Amino acid sequence: MQPTFFLVAAIVLTAKAGPLRYGQVLAFVPPILLSIVYQENFASWTLTDFLRLSFSATAYLFFVNFSHRLDQRFIFYVSLVSLGLLSLHFLAPGLFIAVFEPFVRIIKIDAIGVRGASGLAPEPGLAGAVAVSTLAISTYLKDFRGDDRYYWKIFSMAIFTVFMTRSGTGTLYLLIFLSLYYLRPKHFLMLFAFIFMTSMLLLNYEFGRGSIAVLGLLTNPASTLQSDTSIGGRVLNFLVGFASIVERPFGYGFGNYAASATEIAAKYELNSVAQGKIGNLSSFATYSVYMGIFWWIFVFWIFVSPIWRAGMRIIPYLAIAFILSSMSLSVAFPLTWALVALCHSPPLRSRTTPGRQVREMALHPAGTP
Repeated sequence: MQPTFFLVAAIVLTAKAGPLRYGQVLAFVPPILLSIVYQENFASWTLTDFLRLSFSATAYLFFVNFSHRLDQRFIFYVSLVSLGLLSLHFLAPGLFIAVFEPFVRIIKIDAIGVRGASGLAPEPGLAGAVAVSTLAISTYLKDFRGDDRYYWKIFSMAIFTVFMTRSGTGTLYLLIFLSLYYLRPKHFLMLFAFIFMTSMLLLNYEFGRGSIAVLGLLTNPASTLQSDTSIGGRVLNFLVGFASIVERPFGYGFGNYAASATEIAAKYELNSVAQGKIGNLSSFATYSVYMGIFWWIFVFWIFVSPIWRAGMRIIPYLAIAFILSSMSLSVAFPLTWALVALCHSPPLRSRTTPGRQVREMALHPAGTP
């Protein structure tokens, strides 16, 4: 699905009438150039990272120019269709596979057990990430554009979607986003109620791998990071990203991430913190190993600098975008850049009604007179 999105995005951007808005797209230029010239071994050079970073820039540019057209109605119908397909996979996996296997690259779940449904996504974790991303975008529209139509329906569908995926990472993404969002004085009671209800559900009911992973992290995080190699692997690779900046401030160059990361993990005894596979599970770690401080400058520019302009209330959206791209998903995951593009040009909330506010945003997107 991602290559299709980038092809369509490139065509739409090329055909767009009027000048393009570029936002912070120049921040992508140094990483893209480094992916060509800064190689650990030119004999093994491939286009993979160049394409991923170029696709990321394309997605960012697309959403900078067209995110003003996003509204709650569109997100509601997308969420509804996604939940319907996921429900079919959850309730009748055999029927779902028979109907949709020709249209999906791979369906890993052929029976619902500890792992839940994935719908059109390759695996449950990605389906959970998509649900949390759409919830974050919907919440942004409510807070920054005053458009709260369908919001609680989208909120409920995101909860049910994550529940049916039974994904540990999807559940963690959801809990992290909601905790960050409600971690404000005016939402203190909501945060307390959310933590209380979540704790009661996890302690009294089993919702597959998601509840097992979250409960383990809450009750015995050290043991869980050693025994759960899925979560442990993501944490291990993420830590490699931090250790790499100490080991090689300017990076190893693009090439063999696994070999460099294994060396770093062994030297700094990171396996004593978390156990799991060394691999491309963290875009943050991968590009920290490759580019060192150059990647950190990019991360600061993209994920931190908007706070100075938009204020602290933008942090939950930037944080979940960073976590999604850092812990398991490809750097080219489109919804990450949808969130980032929104955060780079947040319109001030209007006192107008939601419907009028949305119409005004469509006619006068952020950054235009």
